[in-house]
Amino acid sequence: MNSEQVFFQLPCLTEESRTLSGKTILKKWFKHGDSRYLERLLFDFIEINKISFDFLGVVPQLHGSGKDIFLTFRSDKFIGAIPIKSADTGKQIGDFLVTPRFINNSGFNYIDLLYLLGGEIEPEFCESLPLVSSNQLKPPIYYDCLLFIDQFISLLSNHWCKFISQTKQENYPRPQVDWNKYIDREWDPFCRLKFPCKINSLSIMHDDFKRLVYVYKIARDSINSFETPTRIRKQAENKIIYIDKVIGNVEPKEVDFINTGVSDPNIVRLVKSQANKILQFNQRTNKSWRVDFSIVFEKYVQLIFQRTANEIGGYIRNNPHFVRKAKRPPAWSLEFLEPDLLFIKNKNTIVIDSKYKSNYYNLFDISSILKDEHRNDLHQIISYCAFEDNFSKTGFLCYPSSTFDNKLISYQNPINNVIVKIGLIGIPLDISFLSTTIKQLSLIISGNLGLSI
Repeated sequence: MNSEQVFFQLPCLTEESRTLSGKTILKKWFKHGDSRYLERLLFDFIEINKISFDFLGVVPQLHGSGKDIFLTFRSDKFIGAIPIKSADTGKQIGDFLVTPRFINNSGFNYIDLLYLLGGEIEPEFCESLPLVSSNQLKPPIYYDCLLFIDQFISLLSNHWCKFISQTKQENYPRPQVDWNKYIDREWDPFCRLKFPCKINSLSIMHDDFKRLVYVYKIARDSINSFETPTRIRKQAENKIIYIDKVIGNVEPKEVDFINTGVSDPNIVRLVKSQANKILQFNQRTNKSWRVDFSIVFEKYVQLIFQRTANEIGGYIRNNPHFVRKAKRPPAWSLEFLEPDLLFIKNKNTIVIDSKYKSNYYNLFDISSILKDEHRNDLHQIISYCAFEDNFSKTGFLCYPSSTFDNKLISYQNPINNVIVKIGLIGIPLDISFLSTTIKQLSLIISGNLGLSI
């Protein structure tokens, strides 16, 4: 990554970034700007990049005045990259990057997490100027290639056939004889009983399949390149060997875009859609992009608890709806309540809600903002727990963390002795901690750490 092409970089969930002085911005980025109008330049800078900042969920904040003015940024739940334009010329000067938080940087890439979720989360793209930084945070092509290979294997097992038309020489006339070709050679006695016939037959080796083979070879070469991490190459090695054996010496058909037919099965539509992402990769990834990490975290928490349920028994329900019932509700009332998931075992239920917030990043911070955020989260999980029919109710609030952690908080009503147990669970986003996290959650849910069900 060329640092000269990166205007600013910060992790998501940042309340206030490090300061960027107006003088530094003027010297490095606004080289044609007038220092007498520094405040005006920074106001114009925020305004000219407003659409890009809004897309990435970044809020620029000005502090001070005159020559002592400086700029800070607040980031939200998105990671991604946007191009930044200068206030003095209106030309692009670099990229603004937001990176993941709570991820171990030693050899871990957030793409591993997205791939573990089975392609449920797709980066969003927005029309913009092309990005100029070659940052490794940029969505790599091998992510799309891995998804394509998985889907292509499913397609091969379905034996997708289509009618193909072939012209063959027959010794007798069959339907659809090409009489024009026959007349050209009919004068030759040796060709008089050779009829060029158009024959339609079902085959796996049709043109659409050959186009997908062309995309597969792009995907295979991309994964096998030295730019792809070794762990990714190892992960796909056996799959590539299997596909190469199945397709044999199929001649690929070059294509820029694969059209989807009305009669195509669902698996074919999925593979074609993924193939087009690879074919158009450069056009897609060179624009502004973002990934909503709150959704990533929610799906990851659901996956963890599903695997925990597989370990100790029980089952989960993702995103259940507690439906509103009212004759004449106000227009602003909620139609339903929706926790992220329920963990159900025997006759007991644990309500679980994931919060992609920086609470575990600031465990010893007593700011009013953190207290208000936690109060809202606490009231929400307790409202979900109200639907349990036990006197002892249990809910989990899951926050991203660098390591696994749990803290038990109990609230008791002195009038009827109803107890609500809230487990604050720190979930590491590094998938190398996945098995440890499942073991720890199994102990907690089984009651070894006080949360008996």
